[in-house]
Amino acid sequence: MSHSVIYLSLIHKNTIMDISQNTFAILIGITFSIIILNLYFLLLFIPLIYQAVKIIYKKDEMFFEIYRNFSKEMDFWDPWQHE
Repeated sequence: MSHSVIYLSLIHKNTIMDISQNTFAILIGITFSIIILNLYFLLLFIPLIYQAVKIIYKKDEMFFEIYRNFSKEMDFWDPWQHE
């Protein structure tokens, strides 16, 4: 029986502040959009959004990827038959 070494860096995804890089980039984009549009009161929601994303990402790392793939194919997959 042969054994091979599995490096953790190959298994775990790269994260920034415990969320995926793509999600972090979207969060930064939303923050800059709020600042550019001078809607500063909405900046209060950024920490709440970040915490919600962090909790979701801790429970399931693939959640956002699965949702993104589903949203691309949502029109093609319809469990209810329409007549």
